[in-house]
Amino acid sequence: LLSKLLLLLCFQIVSLAMSERSKDTKSVSDELSQLHLKELVKRPGYGTIGKPIKLACNYFPLIKLQKGDLVVNRYYIDIQHPRLKLNWFDFNLLSILIDDNREIFWAYVVKRSNIFGDPFKLAYDGKNTLFTVDKLRLKQVSEEAVPENFSFKTVRENKPSEVSILIKPTGLVHLDFRNAESGLLDEREKGPIQFLDILFAQGRSSPLFELSKSFKAVRNSFYFIPQGAGVDVKYGIDLWRGLFISARVIDGFRPAINIDVSHSCFYKQQSLINLICDILNGDEREARFHPSQLKMNTRLQPEHLRLLVPELKGVSIHTTHRNQDRIYRIKDISGTAASVFFEKDGKEVSIAEYFRDVYGPLKYPNLPLVQVGSKSKAIYFPVELCQVAKCQRYDKKLKAFQTKSIIRFASTEAPTRIQRCIDLVQKSNFNSDPFLKSFGVQIKPEPIMVSGRVLPPPRLEYGKENGGPQVILTPKDGAWNSNEFKFFESAYCESFAFASFLPENKTSMLQEFCLEIVRTCRSTGIQMPDNPEFYEQAEKNDSVEMVLKRVADKCDSNGIKCDLVFVALFSSEQYAEVKSCGDITFGLVTQCLLLKTIKEVAVKKSYSTMLNIAMKINMKIGGINTKLLKDEVDPFLKSFGVQIKGEPMIVSGRVLPPPRLEYGKGNGGRQIVLTPKDGAWNSNEFKFFESAYCESFGFVSFLPPNTVSMLQEFCQQIVRTCRSTGIQMPDRPTFFEQAGKNDSVEMVLKRIADKCDKNSMRCNLVFVALFSPEQYAEVKFCGDITFGLITQCLLMRTINDVAVKKSYSTMLNIAMKINMKIGGINAKLLKDEVLDNYLYKNNTLVIGVDVVHPSAVETNLPSIAAVVGNVDISATKFHASVKIQPAQQELITGFVDQFLERLVEYFDLNGATPKHIIVFRDGVSQGQFMQVLEEELLALRRACKSFVSNYEPLITFIVVQKRHHVRFFCCDEFAARGRGRNIPAGTVIDRVVTSPDEYDFFLCSHHGIQVRGTSRPTRYYVLRDESNMDANTMQSITYYLCHLYGRCTRSVSIPAPVYFADLVCARAHYHVLAALNSGLVEKFSDEDSNSSSSSSSSKAESVKTELANIIALHRRIIAFCFTRCGKENQYT
Repeated sequence: LLSKLLLLLCFQIVSLAMSERSKDTKSVSDELSQLHLKELVKRPGYGTIGKPIKLACNYFPLIKLQKGDLVVNRYYIDIQHPRLKLNWFDFNLLSILIDDNREIFWAYVVKRSNIFGDPFKLAYDGKNTLFTVDKLRLKQVSEEAVPENFSFKTVRENKPSEVSILIKPTGLVHLDFRNAESGLLDEREKGPIQFLDILFAQGRSSPLFELSKSFKAVRNSFYFIPQGAGVDVKYGIDLWRGLFISARVIDGFRPAINIDVSHSCFYKQQSLINLICDILNGDEREARFHPSQLKMNTRLQPEHLRLLVPELKGVSIHTTHRNQDRIYRIKDISGTAASVFFEKDGKEVSIAEYFRDVYGPLKYPNLPLVQVGSKSKAIYFPVELCQVAKCQRYDKKLKAFQTKSIIRFASTEAPTRIQRCIDLVQKSNFNSDPFLKSFGVQIKPEPIMVSGRVLPPPRLEYGKENGGPQVILTPKDGAWNSNEFKFFESAYCESFAFASFLPENKTSMLQEFCLEIVRTCRSTGIQMPDNPEFYEQAEKNDSVEMVLKRVADKCDSNGIKCDLVFVALFSSEQYAEVKSCGDITFGLVTQCLLLKTIKEVAVKKSYSTMLNIAMKINMKIGGINTKLLKDEVDPFLKSFGVQIKGEPMIVSGRVLPPPRLEYGKGNGGRQIVLTPKDGAWNSNEFKFFESAYCESFGFVSFLPPNTVSMLQEFCQQIVRTCRSTGIQMPDRPTFFEQAGKNDSVEMVLKRIADKCDKNSMRCNLVFVALFSPEQYAEVKFCGDITFGLITQCLLMRTINDVAVKKSYSTMLNIAMKINMKIGGINAKLLKDEVLDNYLYKNNTLVIGVDVVHPSAVETNLPSIAAVVGNVDISATKFHASVKIQPAQQELITGFVDQFLERLVEYFDLNGATPKHIIVFRDGVSQGQFMQVLEEELLALRRACKSFVSNYEPLITFIVVQKRHHVRFFCCDEFAARGRGRNIPAGTVIDRVVTSPDEYDFFLCSHHGIQVRGTSRPTRYYVLRDESNMDANTMQSITYYLCHLYGRCTRSVSIPAPVYFADLVCARAHYHVLAALNSGLVEKFSDEDSNSSSSSSSSKAESVKTELANIIALHRRIIAFCFTRCGKENQYT
């Protein structure tokens, strides 16, 4: 009776709140409409904190050859020809259309020289915009332009077609940024910047200019067409090198050109049969498939076709049997020429018979056919008659080994990269470009020199060691060593499990991995049992979902609170499915492991690997790895007085001081405080700031059974590492589940979940040893969603690192993951004046926002929006809200609801509403600034008003941009850091190359760790700041938040909440893929989604609604997240 009364009371309260909310909607909208959002925030001044540093930037000044204002004419161009239907998200199709437009336009220029005059006084973008030096001599005098029709044959067509071209004047463009018309800078600079971008492209895109034949233009990049073979990256793909050119307006309203080295993948120009052989050969050094091996009766096996279909779909081809270059796009592969029949002259004939009678017999009639055209008007060609279209960009996702190969080739040390940029400018010979000369502009060949500042890092608090004081570390070069310290707040892992997709002969390695990881987690303060609660070995045909379902079933049936599940992956491709199953289907917190990671722990005993895992574990299960330290002496004051002798004029560059980080107390001692150096710190000997408690854990293995001993050693090492970090963890897994030969991931995890339920076990964690990375997605789907198991995936190399190599770094890395997964906090920012005033005292809510879109070939997937926010005052624990929305839509449709979820959770766990909200918004271009600010800031306000009617917190809205080509290089060799000789972690630049009247700055918050890579700074645009932070505070807060990623002892390139938002989107993407691949949701094609029919659009919307429901986390994980964020950090 009491429970019914309480339920009725709750219902009445909710109903009243909803009615009040609806009443307030109109008044809220009226108030919000009056907000002044038409102007972006002005720069409050320049930063001064940090050590000055002199830098070179890959911006090159633009100069005018004539005095006075440069004015050009702008025209609208519309070319209509029956070639291709435009699809703005299909970049290869768009590229073909632009190439055809250029060919038609320049042929028309030659034909109508009386209208255009000197062709070098024209600049055309291939779409709808034309700039000219002189006015065109057009016939029409009225505003209504009349198109002209004429017959034209492009190089890709077999016969001329009727095309029409319309030209209409749209006004003048003044290349004077200071005296441009009033309005937003983006509006003022659009014309001049657009003109410069188009102008610099002419020499490499106009077919009238001989140089253009050596380049393939792709937006702002121009790739050198190789004379011979390009850089082979397998699968029929070559890597091409080119140059990126983009005009910008910089400080002082000066135009500059951003020049950078660019790389992209293109299909080899070869026969389709050769491409098929390349795809089937994969990354093998010795080719197993070769065209010379083909015979008349050669057939492809079903597994070959499954591999070929996704790789060949969308590839542009042309045929060889009719002497024409018409381009077709592959829709599918099906049947063979000998087996597919159609009706001709009243009788059934095969395609092989048709070609024999018309064009001659086929050599390989049993090879598959390629289907082109739509489903209703399908056309089939034998593969032997097809050639891959030339200069065709590869737009599919690269394989992991291809990415590594490209990085090795493309990565260069910072000094080499800037020299290559200078060489590109000189070799491009811009100053003899007839288009530039005609328009009266030149480019200086020397890069712009700027001054930056290296910000001081924060100090970090780690846990107290053996009853002593808190450990304090200071990062150096964006990293710090926490090997000997406890996490600031070590999580408690009541139990964990292990799931393995590796072969069974890896079991011993996995056991050794567990030993090492537990040892490492305990050394960081994580309380963790000695062994997994159980071990789940995947069988040969087990899916990720099957294995994780067994894990979840074991937990449920045995009453196990499994805080964490280690998942040993067979392939990295399994990651997405593991996270999808773990997060959504089964509610399992998972820690994925590749074999190399397991080897690092179990064989090499790599402590760095073990510590890395421990850091992940601590954060996953509720711990806090480290915390920013409050300075007794202001660190910013310490940075003043540093000067570069002999160069008194360089004062605007700074290296910001790092924050200090708090780690856990060691054995009753004081709190450990570390100061990062060069963006890193060493926490090997310290406890996590808040070590999690792992009541029990399990182990699932998809590896062969003969790896059991290695897995046992892995468990010993991991438990030892976790305990060293403060994680309370049992000695061994509660159960060990070996996947059978035919077990799917779902089957194995289901057995674990059943065990937990049957025995009423709380399995906090399940280790899953994967046979392949491809199992990851299924493990996460089964663990997260199907069975509610927290999983830690392991690949064989990771298990080997722990169990064989005894790599402490690997073990610590796993411990860090475990601590976070089961509720711990690895480290915490130590309070200083900035943090105290702008984070702690104001109950600041820090929000990270990101939207991830499907690729051009993922036509059946929606976009995913994630909003991540801290749930504690010190911004060490973050929760996320994720939603499905229409594909390619950047503005978040459900932002009010997502932000309201963050607001409610913050209030529930802290008992107070945030006085200040800082939003870091990723993925927004400059052209979208006002639209995003107006819509999403209003959504924030609307959410606040609906929460409490008079609630008006201060809002700071910052856009985070990572995708750009701006680089900075140390002029002083002694200031450069690392093997790549990059700029130091904490370098901030807010002068010279920044916007003249927008509030932006560049910050390189991380240390470049690649041997040959060049660090990419992140660009921040402050669109609104109601808290009126000065530049120093804004930059320092941003830099400090880059130290809270928790899964490594390094500062990262963007603030932690944005990084987490990106990870959440990626995990949800895995969940969606797993749901579609498993058949839980019906797939729909690009034709369905683009169809105007009500049935097709209704089907697409239905699928998206189902997906939105599918990616909801399992109740067990949701309950775990809430209980682990309580004040007691225990289950309730």
